[in-house]
Amino acid sequence: MTIKFTVSDLALKPIILAIGLANAAIAAPVLEEVVVTAQKRTESLQDVPVAVSALSADDLQESGFRDISDVSALVPSLYILTTEQPMSTAVRIRGIGNAANVPTFEPAVALYIDGAFRSRSGVGLGDIVDVQAIEVLKGPQSTLYGKNASAGLIAVSSAPPSRELETMAEFTYASDNLHQLKGYVSGPLTEKMAGRLSASTTRRGNLTENLSGPDSGNLNDIALRGQLQYDFSDRWSARLIAGWLERDMNAMAADVYYSAKTREMISEAGYDISNNDPLDHVVEHNLKPLIVQDSSDIILNVQYGGDGYSFTSISSFDTYDSEKYMYNVELMPINIASNFDKHAGDSISQEFRIASEGSDSLRWMTGVYYYYNDFQRGDWAQPFLRMEDQVEEYGTIVAKYFVAAPLPVPLPVPVGSPAQVPILGVEGDEAFYRADQQTTSYGVFAQMDFDLSEKWNLSVGLRYSDEAKDGYIATYNTAANGCSAPFDTNPVCSVAPNVDPYDSSKSWAATTGKASLSYFASPDVMLYLTYSTGFKAGGFNLESGTVPPELRDFDSEEVQNFEFGWKAEFWDQRARLNGALFHTIYDSQQNASFLGLSFVVNSADQVIMDGAEVEGLLLLSDSLTLSLSATALDVVYKSYDGGQCYYGREPDNEYAQCDLSGEKLPFTPSLAGNAALRYTQPLFSGDLYSRLAYRYQGSTHYIPDLDPRHEEPAYGVFDARLGWRSANVDVALWVKNLTDEQYASAIGPATFHAVLDASVGSPEGSYQTFLGDPRSVGMTLRLNY
Repeated sequence: MTIKFTVSDLALKPIILAIGLANAAIAAPVLEEVVVTAQKRTESLQDVPVAVSALSADDLQESGFRDISDVSALVPSLYILTTEQPMSTAVRIRGIGNAANVPTFEPAVALYIDGAFRSRSGVGLGDIVDVQAIEVLKGPQSTLYGKNASAGLIAVSSAPPSRELETMAEFTYASDNLHQLKGYVSGPLTEKMAGRLSASTTRRGNLTENLSGPDSGNLNDIALRGQLQYDFSDRWSARLIAGWLERDMNAMAADVYYSAKTREMISEAGYDISNNDPLDHVVEHNLKPLIVQDSSDIILNVQYGGDGYSFTSISSFDTYDSEKYMYNVELMPINIASNFDKHAGDSISQEFRIASEGSDSLRWMTGVYYYYNDFQRGDWAQPFLRMEDQVEEYGTIVAKYFVAAPLPVPLPVPVGSPAQVPILGVEGDEAFYRADQQTTSYGVFAQMDFDLSEKWNLSVGLRYSDEAKDGYIATYNTAANGCSAPFDTNPVCSVAPNVDPYDSSKSWAATTGKASLSYFASPDVMLYLTYSTGFKAGGFNLESGTVPPELRDFDSEEVQNFEFGWKAEFWDQRARLNGALFHTIYDSQQNASFLGLSFVVNSADQVIMDGAEVEGLLLLSDSLTLSLSATALDVVYKSYDGGQCYYGREPDNEYAQCDLSGEKLPFTPSLAGNAALRYTQPLFSGDLYSRLAYRYQGSTHYIPDLDPRHEEPAYGVFDARLGWRSANVDVALWVKNLTDEQYASAIGPATFHAVLDASVGSPEGSYQTFLGDPRSVGMTLRLNY
């Protein structure tokens, strides 16, 4: 057989082969570019020498995002915890941040909503219906962002008004009796003006069963957000944003483990604790934790672009009011005491920025910032603590155990009461408390980026910050029997002693900066080395209680951070791997811990942090995507002699504090991570999709006392989602906590009982837990136009 090749055959074959390879390259999936504003200008994530986790609207929707607190499930370095008080949510990055349920302690993780700083974490943690993006910046960000960003920040951007009509409606129902409705409408109003209106309402049933009182853990939220954008010209524009949130809920109640001594005293009062498991979402006490909260904000963003530079003005006002009614706050089936906690705040801020535009070898930005906050807690019209109708009976029982205690135990409050007297007070005893704080903060900042060559870039920035605070606190009580022995154990005496008011003014100032050297090894690989410093102003301990005057104020926090990081894409842009290694030194690191019946903020002389973070995204095929994130931490107190003592530990000083030098910080698991596998397949003029996610947290402590008996073991949680979507419809079935993993998100002393346990010589202390959500199964239907 003879085979013939013509010249045209031979000429065409390489061309055909090249076309085929080109088509294959075109058809191969590639990663989409991620655009961030971490440096207050629009840039590719892969070009920014900052450790950033960027989440898009699609990422949030596929994960089953409800509100901003869900972001912690997607970013291993971020921890967000709400116990019974949403306004005092704890937010931590790399283990550093504020404590839950301490509204007078400002966070070290700044929260920005549409470019505006929020005074308290709870102000911005409600529903924002149409989130466009969330960025989590890790490590000190004090140069460009300033106030309270010594550990990092969370920046939330809502979707702007559109120039074409858009509508969305979404309904979610779940097995925990969750009903959530979200929606928005957006579009042009005139040739130059567009608007957007979004709304959300969430109702959820109780998560915790109460065997002797009302169930708890429900949700009842309503949120509205409206926007107007006006384009004065092709250079000038203005965007006005207004939001409102209302909460009315029966908050989560703690599960309690009662010591044997406490159970014995409760039994003598005529009640038996039939359930003593602190990990089962079943409680046995009379607590009625009612929370009412209103918050609103207004933001005006004015932009100019042209002539080689841009101008930005961000003006903001936010206000909130929160009331917490904790009926029978002592956490047992006996009516002892009730707590009414009211706090409110108003803030205004203004930032002006000027920045260069274009892609010149020198890029610059400079700006000034002003912030004012007025915070109040307590109300003279209502008692902070009130003793209820069974306090006398239970007090006489406790008094007998005081006398029978075999050995004196170090106590946070003085003891020495004989038997058969109501040492816990009488019905109607009340404690009153009022605290006020005004904060004024100024800042001026600048940053410049130099292209030293095609591959090398140097970025340097400086900021000067000045912050002044005025703090005031006053307390008094109406104890019928007074506060002298044997009645000095009356809780109203400890919560609101009859002492002179505390009134003080202080100011703090600092210059912080950042220097980053970036090397672009190739168009897809960037390495960077960063040195940055951070600052968080000091403040006042404005909590109620018998806090000595010399412990009322605390120092400013200063940070040095050394970071080596990389941003890399490979496998023909089908894989992305970003990461960072960091060494951080905190001087005068601020901590909140219990001292008696009060939270007290003081400073650890020095904290040393070493860690690593990695985030990966891999397109395994046209249909299959794998994402991975992990954080490894080693964070220790190098020097800290004012820490909280765990139950039974002998204090190291006259303030009943313990030396924690050399110990690990709470909220710092050695390893935390998550992984998600997403699959998409065309089906019926749409796409069938699924997502299986897993998040892991290593063992850690949740309370500053570092009690070895209360270390939370490592745990893992699975989530799953299966859905179908088209251009206008998205319907999904989902499961959260697929295996119904039982785990605690917070563990600490049951304060009232732990104090009495120590007083009567109990070998163990009562403690309480706040649990992670149990398994829930639900369905979400989303309609777009």
